[in-house]
This record gives sequence, structure tokens and C-alpha cells, in this order.
Amino acid sequence: MQQLITIQSYTDAEFEAYFEKLEKEQLFAMGIQARQDGLINKPSSFRHYKTQIIMPVKSAIQKGIDYNYSRNQPISGLAIAQKHRSDASEKEKERNATEKKVLQLREEHRCLKSNLINNISSKLKIIIPALFGGSEGILVYNILLSASFPFLLTFFLSFVIALASAVGLHLGANFIRKARTKIQTIIRYAIVLS
Repeated sequence: MQQLITIQSYTDAEFEAYFEKLEKEQLFAMGIQARQDGLINKPSSFRHYKTQIIMPVKSAIQKGIDYNYSRNQPISGLAIAQKHRSDASEKEKERNATEKKVLQLREEHRCLKSNLINNISSKLKIIIPALFGGSEGILVYNILLSASFPFLLTFFLSFVIALASAVGLHLGANFIRKARTKIQTIIRYAIVLS
């Protein structure tokens, strides 16, 4: 497969005009300087030649290069490195802001968690419903035993009622505890008690 490559030349008319003007100015200035120096047999030393002839030409050429660079910013390794550095610094700022936000949220979570009313330990949360369910089961067992039900049926029914009342107390307490307003709490108390 043959590839066709077209080379397109680029010219900047404004810079070409600037360059031609710079060239004419330098040639004219050097012509005048050469006539003046020729009459008095100068430059007498290399240092004098460098100072009077070379340095003004270098200065004018550097001025043209700076003008061209100001018009056409080159994409150089330095520009790319500066872009990467600025991108990295922005990412670092975002990461620091995210870490700061996470720390603030953790502190807020800790404060909110400490404000929760949770005076009962996790062991008591299990022991209280178990005691309530056990007492309910014993009460039902005595009632059914005095009503002359068979022992196995009495034991099974009292065990089921004890288990149901313990689980019901636990779920009811959890339901009431999750109320967000005072009115919700009162309504939930009424639901559980009914």
C-alpha cells in the first residue's frame, strides 16, 4: 500500500514582513557602522568587534526570535511538563479536599453516634425480652396445666407463646426506637401496646 504524503509549507506573512524589515534595518545600520569604522581603522581588537558589531546583531536576532515565540507558542517538553504538573496539583487538591471531607464526615458520624440514647447494653437487649418471654411462657403453662390440657401440648403452646412474646417485644422496641419525631413515637407506642 502506497501512502501519499503532501508537504504543505507554512508562511506567516506578518512575521516575514517583520523579518525583512529587521534585515534591512541591520544591513543599513551595519553599512553606516562599516563606513564610520573604515575611516578610523576600527575595530582594532576582537573584543571591540564583538561589542560593536556582533552583539547588536545578536540582540536584533534574539528580538526577532522572541517576537516569533510570542506569536507562535511552541509545544515543548517544558510546556507539557508544566501542564502535567498543574494537572497533578489539581488532583492533589481534589484528593486533599476529599480526605478532609471524609474526616469531617467521620467526626460528624462519631458525634451523632455518641448523641444517640443507647443506655442499654447488647446483653440486656437479649436478656430483657428473654425474661419477659420466659415469664409469659410460665404464666401460659400454669394456665393451660390447670385447664387439664395434656402435658406435651401445654409445654409446646407455652414455649411458642414465650418465643413469640420475646421476639414481639424485641421487634416492637426496635420499631418504637426508630421513630424520628415525638408524634411518631406516641403513634408507635399505641400500635405496639394495642
